[in-house]
Amino acid sequence: MTTLYKYSSDHNIRDKDNNNFLRLCVLRVCQQSEKHLDKISNVDEFVRRVYSVIHSNDPIARAVTLRTFGAVAAIIPERQQIHHSIRRSLDSHDNVEVEAAIYAAIQFAAQSKTFAVSMCNKVSYMIQGQATTANMKLQLIPILQYMHHDTATAAMVRTLCVDLLPCYPAQDFVLIILNTLSKLAAATLVHIPNQVTLLLKYLKTDPRWEVKSKALQHLYELAIPGAHIWPQGAVDDLIDYVLSRNYTIVICEALGAIGGLKPETLLPQLQTMLKLLGCLRAIESPTDVQTNTKVMLCTLLFQLLSGYKWNEETKNAVFETQLTEQVSSEHFHFWLACLKEMSEAEALLSDEDSSTLVTRLDQSSIHYNKAIAALKCLAQLIYTCNILCIVPPPAIAATIVQNTRDEHQRYGYITNQMRKCVKDFKNCGELHWKLYQTAFDADPVTLENMQILQQMCVLIEQSLETVCTSGSKIREGPMEFGTKNIKLESRELVKACENSLKGAQKLAEDSVTSTITHRQVEILKKIVEILANARLPVPRFFFQILQSTSVKLAISPQPRVMGEFISVQSGSQLAVKVEGVIQHGLKAGLFRNIEQVVISVTSQLQSAAKNKDIDPKVVLEHVSLLSQTVTPHKDFFSAQFLLGFPRGGQYLIVVEASVIDKESNTWKTGPKSSLTVKVPEEPKFLPITVPGITTNSNMILMPEDSLFIKPHQKKLQ
Repeated sequence: MTTLYKYSSDHNIRDKDNNNFLRLCVLRVCQQSEKHLDKISNVDEFVRRVYSVIHSNDPIARAVTLRTFGAVAAIIPERQQIHHSIRRSLDSHDNVEVEAAIYAAIQFAAQSKTFAVSMCNKVSYMIQGQATTANMKLQLIPILQYMHHDTATAAMVRTLCVDLLPCYPAQDFVLIILNTLSKLAAATLVHIPNQVTLLLKYLKTDPRWEVKSKALQHLYELAIPGAHIWPQGAVDDLIDYVLSRNYTIVICEALGAIGGLKPETLLPQLQTMLKLLGCLRAIESPTDVQTNTKVMLCTLLFQLLSGYKWNEETKNAVFETQLTEQVSSEHFHFWLACLKEMSEAEALLSDEDSSTLVTRLDQSSIHYNKAIAALKCLAQLIYTCNILCIVPPPAIAATIVQNTRDEHQRYGYITNQMRKCVKDFKNCGELHWKLYQTAFDADPVTLENMQILQQMCVLIEQSLETVCTSGSKIREGPMEFGTKNIKLESRELVKACENSLKGAQKLAEDSVTSTITHRQVEILKKIVEILANARLPVPRFFFQILQSTSVKLAISPQPRVMGEFISVQSGSQLAVKVEGVIQHGLKAGLFRNIEQVVISVTSQLQSAAKNKDIDPKVVLEHVSLLSQTVTPHKDFFSAQFLLGFPRGGQYLIVVEASVIDKESNTWKTGPKSSLTVKVPEEPKFLPITVPGITTNSNMILMPEDSLFIKPHQKKLQ
């Protein structure tokens, strides 16, 4: 870090180059390494190099310098010369420099009590001044939230902000001023009663929903440190306000929760829902509340009619063809079209009037298209089950049984097809498990859905294995299909798995003898039908990620030219250093956090295609795997490895990272990087051939060497 900052600041002070791009790069380095500023060994030298640019004639250079100081304010909070430069830049005639000074002032005010108190009068004067633009005032007001270090300053700042509210009634000003006053009151505590009264006033009288929402949020924030000092009657006023509002959407959400537990309880409300939908549909220009109400009512309708056939009245209430055409983007259009196709596929599966299960599965596969490949696997399994009836065993089945000692080969083609299906479902389950291990940022509902789908594949695999393989049996509960902690979206799928597990246990009872009977085949087909008829949940946050976590690695040494190899002398070792940074999105640690990082390094000897002298077994023997578990410090981690190369050749070094959460679960998030190392091969010594001498020795024995010849050696003539 020190070397990096020194190199960056060296470029930063070159005014003659006038390269603001390099200065911007310095700023980005400081902002992105905010958690690692304590690694700078010589802070004074760094400040001296960067501060020299503050005297430049270029306002852009001065602005970048101020922002750089703001980014590192945590390690230099009490530098008086920087405080003076910020105050002086606030009077600049260049807007870019003034905005940079405001940014630096906010950062230093949050870290330095001295700076916050000294800037109070200056910021107040600028906010009240007519020469300051509205945009500048919006940026200056947040500085006031840090003026809480003494009572007099806090009281003056509060009076100033309260006086600004009637003068600037725009929504942006109101939101920023209320936020500043709430942060100030939470820090001083003595102003909490007045701030609660002010927030309740805006909650009741201001018609803007954004202001009401922020007022409620600030009331919640003030209740955490000082609920006991709220003014008398404030809680009653808040309750009266809540009871006087129309909460149709909240009622719909409550009904949806009830319907999720027991859908038939909503049947008496069907006519009321249809009547409300008809009234809302007749409104030509609905408000946002009316639009949200329509969405909630449609959700209730879909939830209520799950498993029932729609009559004409319900079909007229919702026109799915119009929904796909009245969306704001193509993404929403295809999303609704996809849901429609899935619904039609589920309707075909549940339609018992159709001729055969195979026909229903084929038709549903058309609607599911590529999204649900599992249905096609189920259809293939049904075809395999029907083979027992339509394909008799071959004439040589008895001979095959004697040669292979496999009684199941007596039934011919169906045995091989069932074993093929076992492999297919096993591969499908492994793919689900690999997807589960990579989904570190997924929400619990999505992870639960992937786990259930994987266990469904395991259940069918074990059922098939019980029928077509000797000695196989259903293991004790591949998964606890209990409904105690199962999410609402997955309960129907879990119920189908429980019913299928009962059928699989019947197969285990019938598999005492190595036979494939029609009863076993019918049970398999029934299991497939139960699982196929279960509606697949659509996890919302699988497509709308709320948490984003990524790991980036830097490996040294690196080749001088990208794509080339690293040369290592024979008999020596290579030290590999792996450094990494964990990057988060807006909501870090929403579902799970990274506790440890596992770095794995694999070294493998690569055999050339033309080199036939290298034995493949030798290549496999020269595969080494090293791993190290490290704990990140402020989202930074590093590990070192010492690799040995026992023989010459070209080696492939693969470095891969995986993470461990608080519950000790390992997630294969990656990334994976590779290096190529080349070790020169040792030269081979060829034997010396002398005419008339037939020996493999590479030495010529002289007459006087006969004294040293071992007994088993022959003396040369």
